Amino acid sequence: MPDRPLLSVVRDPGLGAGPADNQIADSVHGAVHGAAPAGDDGGLTLTLGAAGADSADVASWADTAALVDSRRAPRAVRGRLVSSAARLAVLVGVAAVGALAVGPRLLDGDLPVEAALIGSPARTVLRADRDYALVDEEATESQRRAAADRVTPLWDLDDERARRDAGVVQRALVRVAVALEAQRRSFDYPPTQAPPSVRVALEPVRAVVAGELADVGLEAPRDDAWQALLAMAWAAPGSIDALATTLSTELARPIVSSGQRGLLPSGAVTVRGIGGVALGAGRDERVVPATDLLDEVAARAAAQAAVLAALAAATSASAAATAADAVAGWAALLPRPNLTWNAAETESRRRAARASTPVAVVRAQRGEIVLRPGEPIVARHVLLARAMDAQQGERLRRRATLGTATFIALVCGVIYLFGARRVFQRRLRTRDVVFLGGLVAVQLALLAVADALAPVVAARVPGATTAVVAFAVPIAFGPMCARVTLPPDVALLLALASALLGGVVVEAGMAWAVVAALSSMTGAALVMRGPRRWTILLAGIGAGAVGVATALTVELFRGALAGAELVALLAATACGGVLAGGLAMVGVPLVERAFGYITDGRLYRLADLNHPLLKDLIVHAPGTWHHSVRTAVLAERAAAVVGGASPLLARVMALYHDAGNIAQPGAAHDSDAAHAHLPPHERAALRRAHVDEGLALARRHGIPEAVAAVIREHHADVVMEPLLALARAQAAADDAVDERVFRFAGTAPRSREAALVMLADQIENTSRALHEPSAERQDVVVDAIVNRALALDLLAACDLSLRDLGRARAALKQALRDLQRGAPGAGLERRTSEGA
Repeated sequence: MPDRPLLSVVRDPGLGAGPADNQIADSVHGAVHGAAPAGDDGGLTLTLGAAGADSADVASWADTAALVDSRRAPRAVRGRLVSSAARLAVLVGVAAVGALAVGPRLLDGDLPVEAALIGSPARTVLRADRDYALVDEEATESQRRAAADRVTPLWDLDDERARRDAGVVQRALVRVAVALEAQRRSFDYPPTQAPPSVRVALEPVRAVVAGELADVGLEAPRDDAWQALLAMAWAAPGSIDALATTLSTELARPIVSSGQRGLLPSGAVTVRGIGGVALGAGRDERVVPATDLLDEVAARAAAQAAVLAALAAATSASAAATAADAVAGWAALLPRPNLTWNAAETESRRRAARASTPVAVVRAQRGEIVLRPGEPIVARHVLLARAMDAQQGERLRRRATLGTATFIALVCGVIYLFGARRVFQRRLRTRDVVFLGGLVAVQLALLAVADALAPVVAARVPGATTAVVAFAVPIAFGPMCARVTLPPDVALLLALASALLGGVVVEAGMAWAVVAALSSMTGAALVMRGPRRWTILLAGIGAGAVGVATALTVELFRGALAGAELVALLAATACGGVLAGGLAMVGVPLVERAFGYITDGRLYRLADLNHPLLKDLIVHAPGTWHHSVRTAVLAERAAAVVGGASPLLARVMALYHDAGNIAQPGAAHDSDAAHAHLPPHERAALRRAHVDEGLALARRHGIPEAVAAVIREHHADVVMEPLLALARAQAAADDAVDERVFRFAGTAPRSREAALVMLADQIENTSRALHEPSAERQDVVVDAIVNRALALDLLAACDLSLRDLGRARAALKQALRDLQRGAPGAGLERRTSEGA
């Protein structure tokens, strides 16, 4: 911006003497010597009344100001260089002081680094000089041994063979029972004891039973046992069922071979295959006490006792009871080992238990008092002391100090970069609050999704811990979307709020919040609000780069990560920035449609001369087009100096504000003389109609409401005073003229841009009608129109302050002078045609 004089003195004859004139000397003296703040452009304008300060005093003040202004010009370049050097020096100084203040420091006192000191009282205080997360190898190994010891030995039960043995024995006994029953029916009066003929008749059955038992490796009944079985079954038929049931139970018992009995532990074991499930994947397992498992000897004794008990309950005859001993002797030979120790699977499970046991981490935060004098030293203290002792190495200290200084410089530099752009410019509207709340909700949802996916990613990607996964969340997406659609101060607040909220949610905490804040602020600051939407992706890449640098310096300062985990952290941060840029590039059009925002990219497309509505305006209403271009110059220049106003939006509004004249080009700027013969009320109707026609055309061509609003607002609801005065002059003395016929049916401007277009429209119309358009007359026109808008309260709804209005007034005067010379208008037409 070109420098303006430090002091401008204006004498307005319309102002009388007042108290302000009595304080002019003090104000001027303070402005000249730097005691009072100047305007944003570095100058001070004083308007004096007709009376008041003496003209000689005014001339003296003006001479002093001119002298200061003449000395300032040659020093401008040197001043900017000195200012830049000073800012750089401040940045370096703050980084250096911060590195010395919060970076790693040498520790006082002896560190307990010897394991022999464990158990002895500490002689000095031990305070952590930075954050530590150390792996305690001894504690980790102890925990892993305990986890492996908790895995019980695995024994496989051959459940299929046990059931097969029981089935073969049961079928053999049923075969004997059926054969005896057939022999019993051959007698009219069966004897109490089996005759020899019965035993002879059952010899074929004996051969079949022996063959079936031999096929599965079981002992067949010998002569004494077979004779006893027949005698018992003849005397007590129910004894066969009792014997079959008892043997089925006894043969299904888990039985350990005598050779593996010594491998059973004193505690519990895991038996796999209990429950009738076939061996293989998914088979049933049960932990049982080792004392419940029987070896071959104990199993046979148990089977013999169980058979004797079952036969005693099923028989009463003394002969049958005598035969039971021989049968029980044969039954004791049937149980055999069906349980085998699975050493390979047991060891595999123990290794898995060791691997799944997390490492024991000893943590200490920077500044934490780890050990106080007199306290007994434990292994944890020795581990931390050794790490602190290693930290005192000069190379490590230099690296950590450099990381700390660079981190602080990044924080200050990014904040300065963002603050150098115009911030805190306007109040938020309801839809803005809803939009920002939705962005925060989306970002928190992304964090929740990342938290849910973190275990899966951590299991598959080396070094990608659950805390690292959070750095891949595109947290800069929200601030970048806000920067495209809202002023930069809103994006800054959103970036800080998102980082703070996310820092509370994610595991990484403060480190993540710092990286997210700087990355988001960088992405928002680098967003270019232009026609090329892909530049948003470049801003995301820049955000990822700053995030990577920040994460690296944070970890150098904290010393918590290294190797694969540090690489995974940096890669995740870079991916988060790129994803944020991509999501913002895709999400901006959706935001435009959902919330009615209009971005600069869309405004550039609307300003293109190839737009159908502008082409119609140029062809069918060239006078209106010329007026619109000149109005756009004025509005754009005024918006450039008003905080919170968009010069591009003001320019596009001005190009479309009189689009309704396409339907009635003679109603305004193209051929007013053609309608001079019409009565005043018909001419007023034509003027009023261009507002409705313009709104209809805007809807037909899809002009956004943010732009189309100026069509109804650039005339507000003011009265067409020249036509009203003419109507009253032509009316008879007794006829009343209805003022509503000559009043526009619009509304007062609700945005700063629309208000500036309204002023620019009236100023351009009035200045073109001047017979002698001198600078002084044009200044009077600007002042009169601005004062009229204030008097009619047309600027109450647009949030324009008096300070903004003063800047706009000065910009409008200068722009009007430039238009008089002819160059800026052509420049705007050229920019409009290029769409840039």
